[in-house]
Amino acid sequence: MAAEYGNIQDQTVEDNQNVLFNNVVPCVRGLILHDDGSGIFTIKPQVTNPCARYVRLLVLFHGNVSIPAGGTPGPISFAISINGEADQTVVATTTPTVAEALFNIGLAKLITIPVCCCTQIAVKNITGAAVDVNKPHLIIMPPTN
Repeated sequence: MAAEYGNIQDQTVEDNQNVLFNNVVPCVRGLILHDDGSGIFTIKPQVTNPCARYVRLLVLFHGNVSIPAGGTPGPISFAISINGEADQTVVATTTPTVAEALFNIGLAKLITIPVCCCTQIAVKNITGAAVDVNKPHLIIMPPTN
């Protein structure tokens, strides 16, 4: 079960809001629920081993970010959000010196999900100001050993 999401439209992501994605290669088994144009992904673990207590998934994100036109240059930060809370252990930060200059950021997080419940993930702007995002790309997959 690997799934891929992206967005070719430029978007302005307000502070504490999620990057929006469209389905590129969605999960067809119903394990990852996502509506086109949404930033939230609901993961429903499914295991064949009755003794399994959790599932691990690798979440990979990359995209181009910039300060919007007329904005004040400063640090830009994004994090992977788990159940609405930005995970501060996985934060990508870049510091443009001029507005509209594109920088590429990337995030990777191994997420442990209990098999008895769903988990929601997203990519969240934690900059403190609006940020332009260009060509975001997200992959959710089982880790390789």
